Amino acid sequence: MPPLRRGIGLAGLIAYGVGTILGAGIYALIGQAASLAGSDLWLAFLLAALVAALTGLSYAELATTFPKAGAEFEFVRRAFGSDRVAFLVGWILLLSGAASASTVALGFAGYLHALLGPPVDIIAVLILVVAAAVSFVGIRESTAVNVVFTLIEAGGLVAVIAIASSVHGVPVPSLPVTRWPGVLEAAGFVFFAYLGFEDVANVAEETTAPERLIPKAITLAVVLTAFLYVGVALAALELLPPARLAASPAPLADAVGAVWGEPGRLVLSIVALFATANTVLLLLTAGSRMLFGMAREAAFPPILARVDPTTRTPAGAILVQTLAAVALLPIGGIGVLGSLASWAALTAFIAVNAALLWLRRTQPGLYRPFRVPLNLGWVSLPALLGLLAALLASLRFEPGVILVGIIVTAAGLPVYQLFHR
Repeated sequence: MPPLRRGIGLAGLIAYGVGTILGAGIYALIGQAASLAGSDLWLAFLLAALVAALTGLSYAELATTFPKAGAEFEFVRRAFGSDRVAFLVGWILLLSGAASASTVALGFAGYLHALLGPPVDIIAVLILVVAAAVSFVGIRESTAVNVVFTLIEAGGLVAVIAIASSVHGVPVPSLPVTRWPGVLEAAGFVFFAYLGFEDVANVAEETTAPERLIPKAITLAVVLTAFLYVGVALAALELLPPARLAASPAPLADAVGAVWGEPGRLVLSIVALFATANTVLLLLTAGSRMLFGMAREAAFPPILARVDPTTRTPAGAILVQTLAAVALLPIGGIGVLGSLASWAALTAFIAVNAALLWLRRTQPGLYRPFRVPLNLGWVSLPALLGLLAALLASLRFEPGVILVGIIVTAAGLPVYQLFHR
């Protein structure tokens, strides 16, 4: 069977992380986040970035130690020696990836509906199908598309900041913070906006030098997007009040439209289409690599571990991950799917940080090309803080979201038993 093709360098890897992160949240979720945090929206994005950065360091160490597709599944299996626990972590992340792709597909459909009026559900399905087709063509081709689209979507966010600055001056944070409960709830919600840095680990087998490039790519992706997110949050609140942002299906486009009228709204809506389409592509690519990696370890049927000899991509895994994303579309709107994806990812992040700590304790001599700094003996302080932050953030969701997440996770047990046998 042919291996996956190594075709991603540092620029492509950074674009992969930044592109996944940007489209996943700021264009689609900023309105609902504003309804929770109000004028303190910027702080919610900053707190979520801190949680992402702590866990991102753990991913950097583990991904360079075990540079394989199916990253989280591999980390947990190597750390705890339990196929069952590793399967459940992988199962949770497959849920998160599919729910994330559905969420962003709905964001894409919302912007296109505002522009042209086609039905949201049909457009969401179509963008998932098109993204799957691009992912199948090849990793070099999809990376090239990603780089171009990432530049466009980042340019749109810089434009929002520039427009607000030209009208109201450079946006500054509102102090003191007055809505801490709303900020904390919004931080848990907009953590979805940072999902994507972890997907860098799932293309380690397709990276030219994973031991050297992955830590740089994860760190730069989180830092760059955090700066953009905080700046855009401040700028959006200068252009529109929180209530109007929350009520809009295309919040950033309406924010720009408040200053530049319909032409400005049209331009940013088009940029948002590039951003959300790009993220759908990257989420399906990462999710299919997780499925591929698990199937290669016999956690799923071997047909999902087959690599197409021409495109050198896992066609079966791409198809199944796309079908899962389509199946999740009827569950609810962006808020429901975004919360479910965030909770699932945070649960997996708890496991990843725990895996790093346990490996530090049980295998101190393991070769680690990159090692997370700031340690107290065998305890990695960033990993410990990342674990606690992810745990606290996962408990901030509404009970219904947590219950659905637990039920879906538990549903993975009979699936594991079926394929394990």
